[in-house]
Amino acid sequence: MDNNHIDAKIKQYVKREQEQLPNSVKERIEQTLTQLPEGTSTFQAKTRFIPLRKSLLFVSIVVLSVFLTGFASTYLWQLYDSKGHIVLELKEFVQGDEPLEDEIFEEIFNELQDQLSPGEAVHVYIHDQQKNPQKIVRTISNPETYTSLEELELKGKGHYLYKIPSYMPEGFGFTEGRIHYTYDNPATTEMIEEAEHMGNDLIIREAKKKEDIAGIDLIYYNPFQEKVSIFIQDGAQWGKAIHRTEWKEQHAQKLTIGNIEALYYNDGTLQEVIWMDEENGKQLLYWIKTDFLQLPKEELVAIASSLTEQQHSPKK
Repeated sequence: MDNNHIDAKIKQYVKREQEQLPNSVKERIEQTLTQLPEGTSTFQAKTRFIPLRKSLLFVSIVVLSVFLTGFASTYLWQLYDSKGHIVLELKEFVQGDEPLEDEIFEEIFNELQDQLSPGEAVHVYIHDQQKNPQKIVRTISNPETYTSLEELELKGKGHYLYKIPSYMPEGFGFTEGRIHYTYDNPATTEMIEEAEHMGNDLIIREAKKKEDIAGIDLIYYNPFQEKVSIFIQDGAQWGKAIHRTEWKEQHAQKLTIGNIEALYYNDGTLQEVIWMDEENGKQLLYWIKTDFLQLPKEELVAIASSLTEQQHSPKK
């Protein structure tokens, strides 16, 4: 097969695959192709010019391969327990995926939450094929908020999700605690049918509160208003599905907290540590976040360790 025939095949493949790519990627491919010397075939560039112009032509050919075969690929993080079972999976969100749930409801989330009394919640369905193609019904709640540990303890102590870190970095003090509750399951089918029959874009129904706690948030600030947040949630649902995230592979790494696998993330705007643990057969999801980028990673691990050591220490 001669060079011209090979070149025609490559260009035909590029054209076909480009039709499936976002405009931004198409433009970058076109920019790459224009870097090739005039009159040079794609095949010739790959076989003849690589030794002479690696910094330009080799990158040009490789970038085509990356975009055409790997653009839609996603990274999957998996955390395992001591028995080798997967307890948490996070999948990288990429362009072209269906919208993230937070994005679907972000415009009305704060508005609705502000209208709710502490402990109240509503089920919400947005009838919009483009914005909500998965027809998700979300429960939006307003948690109970406490500004002292004593008040929080009166509500949470004794519950398996109530954990207070025994270590915090110097200067950080407790500012606020929140308790999230569980609610009845939404009548998803009825809400979707109502939206379709009535032509309503937004369906809101009251959610019935159950008394069980679904999660506890702990907020700490230092004098410079830098924040460390700790989220402890019922991990049962987290372990049953792959959860999409805007995390990127290059900013994440695995680490261990005691003998538990965890993920550490730092994208230059936030530092985060997430892991799953178990207590008396119940799964707990822990998530620590901070906007204090100068806080050493080891300090976040120390906070996490103080939570897990407390959890696994003999009960008095």
